[in-house]
Amino acid sequence: MCFSLNRKKVSQQIVDERRIAFENVANNNYDKRRIDSLHNVYVQNKEKRFRFLEKYARYPNVVRVQLAMLIDPVMSQDPELERALHIVDLMPKVERDILLAWREYRVKLIEHMAKVKALKDSLDANKPRFVETIPNTSLSTVEE
Repeated sequence: MCFSLNRKKVSQQIVDERRIAFENVANNNYDKRRIDSLHNVYVQNKEKRFRFLEKYARYPNVVRVQLAMLIDPVMSQDPELERALHIVDLMPKVERDILLAWREYRVKLIEHMAKVKALKDSLDANKPRFVETIPNTSLSTVEE
């Protein structure tokens, strides 16, 4: 009996905390210290990630996927691109050339997709208002 009362109190406390959090967000009442601490954790994790990549750049099988995501112009808008390209330069020549060629391919893909989108938009804007259909009831196809 006592356990269920404690459980109800805890669940009610969680509901209250969520309600207060939603109200704070709605009223733009943010805890600046908490936001700053979360930002510091994010920056520290990013630094650890780059140190790891620099340390293991000589072993391309370990860092290839992470570096590919960092230098990918389609998926990543990372402001630290220059640092990621520096790490790519630390890799063995063959692996570095492969990653840079892949990045060049992705850049060309973005350019191609922009051209295709412009062409598709112009085609969509000039669609015919109606399409004429020819009925399939000619004498040669009608059976008697």
